[in-house]
Amino acid sequence: MPLSKSLFGFIVFALFSLVVSSPVAQTAERSSDARRISSARDAVLPVVVSILTVRQDYQQGEPVLSVSSGSGTVITAQGHIATNAHVTQNGKSFRVVFYDGRELPAKLIGTDTASDLAVLQAIPPADETFPFAKFAENLDDLTPGDTVLAMGAPWGLSNSMSAGVVNNPRRLLVSLFDDEADYEDRLGVDEPTGRYYAWIQHDAAIAPGNSGGPLVDLNGRIVGVNTRGMIVGGDLAFAIPGPDAGSVVQRLIANGEIKRVALGFRLRSLK
Repeated sequence: MPLSKSLFGFIVFALFSLVVSSPVAQTAERSSDARRISSARDAVLPVVVSILTVRQDYQQGEPVLSVSSGSGTVITAQGHIATNAHVTQNGKSFRVVFYDGRELPAKLIGTDTASDLAVLQAIPPADETFPFAKFAENLDDLTPGDTVLAMGAPWGLSNSMSAGVVNNPRRLLVSLFDDEADYEDRLGVDEPTGRYYAWIQHDAAIAPGNSGGPLVDLNGRIVGVNTRGMIVGGDLAFAIPGPDAGSVVQRLIANGEIKRVALGFRLRSLK
């Protein structure tokens, strides 16, 4: 049956749309994602700092000084900086390097080894109001596949950012080989582990030096604090959930410590 001119024209238009408009739509989508990444970067990266810690450790009973590095985020106008407790561990003095290259001394406000979180405060030469970022208040909308940005100073390289996706927003790290009670026995009393979290597992590359730096979603929220990763970087990383971190650091700012109680018993897994 012969086609009418109008029907023929509609078919040609539809085929043309399938061939032409699909790449255009994909380009527009990529452009939108790029704008959101840029917006999230600009909201948080300028308040991410590199932390230089002068540590005092002991070897054969003798004090040994060394310098280590980590990352942190300015979270108040008064210059409070959220980071990991293992970044400040055994620290004798601290300096923070800002996005613009400015370097300031900092003091330790509080640390909580059980959550592996700590708070420093930058010490400017005169009163100053600092720009800052905020932790997400909840992560109900964080799902596998969401794009996230890891910011910090891997290997001491400041102003670094990598991108990836959330693999699991509530990952429990349970050993397949050790009983958790045996694992606890091997830890020191003040060993910073943060082992009580349902971690955010993601594949944005992090490396030593990223510890304490923020994990940011495309809305510019700090959804996590990067804490665990592979020694040479890679696609397996874990972040302390932002709402948990925000609660702990606010209590550290207010009280300098987190008071906890002991129940007097331990649990073992049933095999």
